[in-house]
Amino acid sequence: MSSNETAPVLDNPIWHSLNTLHAHLASGTLLAKRYPSEVYKRVALVNHSEAAIHDLAQIVLAGETVGMLQAQLPSGLPGWKIQHDVELVQMVCERLVPEPKPALPLATLTTADVPDMLNLIELTKPGPFSSGAIEMGRYVGVRHKGQLVAMAGERMAVPGYREISSVCTHPDHQGRGYARQLVSYLVNDNLRRGNVPFLHVRAENACAYALYEKLNFHQRCKMGLLIFNH
Repeated sequence: MSSNETAPVLDNPIWHSLNTLHAHLASGTLLAKRYPSEVYKRVALVNHSEAAIHDLAQIVLAGETVGMLQAQLPSGLPGWKIQHDVELVQMVCERLVPEPKPALPLATLTTADVPDMLNLIELTKPGPFSSGAIEMGRYVGVRHKGQLVAMAGERMAVPGYREISSVCTHPDHQGRGYARQLVSYLVNDNLRRGNVPFLHVRAENACAYALYEKLNFHQRCKMGLLIFNH
């Protein structure tokens, strides 16, 4: 499947996730939906109509900060305070990648690992990760002498597509290939299951972009991330 055919789905991935494989996590209306705040503080609209934006106010608490991710964001959100507007690059991978020889064994992470995962996320700040994020997909990690030193996982999920996210390595353990090891495993496992992996990287993060290119990811489109509250 070519990346062009993914446009209707991946241009608005949160919406399509909440209406398909993550429907059990969704709340909202026919026009506006969201994840639980403890899982992923993101919302989505079916379109940019006044009715959809009106419904958005029904599913976000006063003062709560949420985010929206789309290829084309609404031109305005009347009544909302925009905090950040970030440009991301959406990348997809459609070919298997060579998996490096494991430096350390990979471990499947479970709810028991969430405290360690949160500590690593706080230290490395790869992007949003809440205590309930592990409900969104599989997470794998690397431990060194019992300490979680690297992790990666799956976030948004649409039939045929899986987002790779939360890729991070403890600063004291960088340069050992853990991120490549983890991402390669998730990419190949998803491709063998019939899923096209995709991910989002900040436009200015040249290091991460270069790593993902080496892992057969290529740019599909630019995405807008809007962080706001009311």
